[in-house]
Amino acid sequence: MEIIKKYPNNKLYIPRGNTEPVGYVTLLDLVTIIRKGKSLRVVDSKSGEDITVKVLKPALNEIDLSLEQVVSLIRG
Repeated sequence: MEIIKKYPNNKLYIPRGNTEPVGYVTLLDLVTIIRKGKSLRVVDSKSGEDITVKVLKPALNEIDLSLEQVVSLIRG
């Protein structure tokens, strides 16, 4: 599982110890990681709180989804 840290300046960063290259990433980079079939978790750098869902929700605006896919996501 890839661990991504989110800093107070809203930057996302992949720290050492992950399989992805270390450095700052964008929301679309996270989408690419998921499309590769990898799992990820985004944590707040200060509190350690898991904020993965909060961070990934805006990515849905960037991805073309069919009505059926949207309904499937909502139904869970």
